Formats: sequence, structure tokens, C-alpha cells
Amino acid sequence: MEGFRERIDLDQKIHDYIEEARTYDEIYIFGAGSYGKSVYNELSKKGVKIEGMIVDHEFFSGKDMGDVNIIDFFDFKPKGERVCIVIGMSDMKRGLEIEKLPYVDKVVYPTGLSMEKEKGISSEYISENIEKYSIVYDRLADSKSRDVLVSYLNASIARYNPIIFPICEDKRGYFNNNLFEWQNIKCFINVGAYNGDTIDEFNMVCNGYKKIYAIEGDEEFLPILRKKYESYGRIIIDTQWFWDDITGIEVASWSDKGTNSVGRYILEETEERLYKTNTLDNYFMDKADKIDLISVAIRGQEKILVGGSNVIRRDKPILVMKVGFDRDGIIRAMETISNIHDRYSMFLRYKDNKTEEMTLYAVPDDRKER
Repeated sequence: MEGFRERIDLDQKIHDYIEEARTYDEIYIFGAGSYGKSVYNELSKKGVKIEGMIVDHEFFSGKDMGDVNIIDFFDFKPKGERVCIVIGMSDMKRGLEIEKLPYVDKVVYPTGLSMEKEKGISSEYISENIEKYSIVYDRLADSKSRDVLVSYLNASIARYNPIIFPICEDKRGYFNNNLFEWQNIKCFINVGAYNGDTIDEFNMVCNGYKKIYAIEGDEEFLPILRKKYESYGRIIIDTQWFWDDITGIEVASWSDKGTNSVGRYILEETEERLYKTNTLDNYFMDKADKIDLISVAIRGQEKILVGGSNVIRRDKPILVMKVGFDRDGIIRAMETISNIHDRYSMFLRYKDNKTEEMTLYAVPDDRKER
């Protein structure tokens, strides 16, 4: 059987989507949301002329990009002979449909725009950490998880997302797989609730829950959450910054750096904006809830788990973590979970068809589906 090292192509050519796009007569971006704007900014900085940004018909009205031409996909008819479409939306698989259009010569896929360039995965980085990734590979619980890891590393080296397309889930989301019995979840903690998108998805697969804790430290999103769930008696909205101890730390917005990513992350340096942190263990010390599921989509999530070690050992909840936005996020997350409790099985899946959406599911052995 082919081993981990044989499956990683360290010599593959890097896909430079900007250089590839600029060789065409007309360049359009498909998508005008946050990701599309990030792609636009990236191309503009390199002096690439954008003819316009294409949006789906139902989202056409209300889009505003200043002087940039916003085009309804329904009416899109390019003028030039050699047309390139850059995919600037979360659903990158749409590019497979666009490739079939007779007037489109090339579709290119940006990868890793939300990752710091100096901290991206490279063949050199993987070579230096091959033993750690081998341990992760061997620790994964099923063959699909190992396929996901291999595709993630190869796609990250090549900076080419279509490598992961064949093994993405048919449906997007954290809870759209058949590995776990979501309907048995009674108490769910969503750390980094953002605008409630993860909670909404959870509500679609589990309506028998007793309580959801929607935890969001960013005050910008609290009014959205409160308005959205004011009639949901089972959803508790709270503002907390969970970490591995109770102290003051700096919290910075990833969007401050001009890139597209998942809300906020926590810096260990304590320079300017200090927020009081709490731990999961301390927060639930006086609560009688038994925790069945913890979902975290914040950078530094392994620190949050360390601060909840006692809760995790006591209740053995399913853990769901987004591990694709940091190059060694999967390594740190799995090491942390194993140090807290060694009876967890680890699975990897893609929430979406971007490498950044690789998600780790840690399931206690006595809760796996039989």
C-alpha cells in the first residue's frame, strides 16, 4: 500500500494564478463578496486590469464596488477573444460549470488568500515537518480522512484548489456528513459564533437539543445574534474570549490585515487592545450542563481546548475545529486533544471546497456510530 511520503508531491509546480490570468485579453472575477474583493485587491496590487466582477442573478442588485463594473451572470457576454475567469467566491466548484461556457478560455482558482504568505505551506516546510505530518496521517481514523490530508498538503504546495474537489462533501457545512449522530446532541457550545451561520446549520440537523451556547467576543456581531435568536429560549448568547488561562490578551481582527478569513484570532502579545479572557473550565464550573459538542472556528483554538481540559475529560464531547487556515493547525489541534484525552478518534473533512475549510472532527470512541 502506498505510504504517506509517496503520496505527497514535493516537486510539483506552484500554480501562480495571477501570472496565469494576466496572459489573457480580458479578466473577470466571479463573485463580489468578501472573497471576491480580496481577489480583486490582490490582482489590482499586481497591476492586473479587471474588466468586471460577475455575480449570480439573484445577488445582482445591491452590489457596489465603486468604479468596478458589476455584471449579472445572466447577461454576461465578454467582448474579447481570450477570456479568463478568476473564481472569487466560496463555492469554487462553480468554476467547473464556468469552464464549459463557450466564451471562456480559462478558469483559475486562487488558493490561500486568507493565509499569511510567510506562513503558507511549502514543500520545504513539509519536508522539515514530515515526521509530524506522518504521525497525523497514521492517527486519522479512516481512509477518507487520510485522503483529505494528502489533498490538503498537495493543494497547498501547488496553491491549486481543484486538487481537493474530488473528495469534498456533496453538501457544504460542518454537519453534513454521516460519521456522527448529531440528533443525539443535547448541549452545544459554539465558540466564535460570528453571525450564527454554524448554529443555523446545526439547527437543520438537530432540533432535539436542549441548549446552545453562542459565544462571540466581537461586539459587532452580538446585536446580530441577539436579534436573530431573541425568540429562541434554548439559545444563550454570551460575550467571552476563551483562552487557556484567565488573563489579558490582545485580540486582533484578521480583516485588519486586508485579507479574507474567519473573523478574529487571538494574539499572544499583549500590546494594545487587551481583553479579559476566561476558560471553558471556569465558565462551566457552576453550570450543571453536560457538554455534547464544542465547535471552535477561532485561531489559537488549541489554547481554548487546553482551557477546557476538565470539561472535555468529564463530558467527552465531540470536538469540531476548523484547522485549514493555519499551516500547522491540524498538528497542534490533534496533539492538544491527544494530551487532554487519548480515547478520541480523529476525522478530517472539507466544510467547503477551499483548502482553508479543512475541518477536524474528534469523536470520543464510545460515541462513534456503530
